[in-house]
Amino acid sequence: LPRPEEIAALPPPEAHLKNVSTGDLLQAFSKIWQEAMTRDKGRRIEEDPITVEEKVEQILARLAQTPHQMRFEDLFTELTRFHVVVTFLSVLELIRLRTIQIVQEEIFGQIFVRSRPKEEEAIVSEPGTDS
Repeated sequence: LPRPEEIAALPPPEAHLKNVSTGDLLQAFSKIWQEAMTRDKGRRIEEDPITVEEKVEQILARLAQTPHQMRFEDLFTELTRFHVVVTFLSVLELIRLRTIQIVQEEIFGQIFVRSRPKEEEAIVSEPGTDS
């Protein structure tokens, strides 16, 4: 992982939301959350063994198997409240770490997730590099 001083030199995480506002991302999450609430109605939230760190690894593995990008909602493989929250927190963590990009090609269009281009990853991992 990059050191704090390297992260401070990078553009803000919003720069990795290509044509997507934070509001768009929250609206997409809200739709998924409502579906999870409907499916999970009357069910108690029980402790689940998956952590944000584990889910981050799962997301990265899925993206590595995807040729270009995948739909945001396809990240939510289990529609329980617990899994929806863990998945969304994992996406936010990956955005914060600048590991993924969130892309929306048209207004009100589909939101996609993709791995950050390799040349951008090199910039993050090389200490003392300015871009």
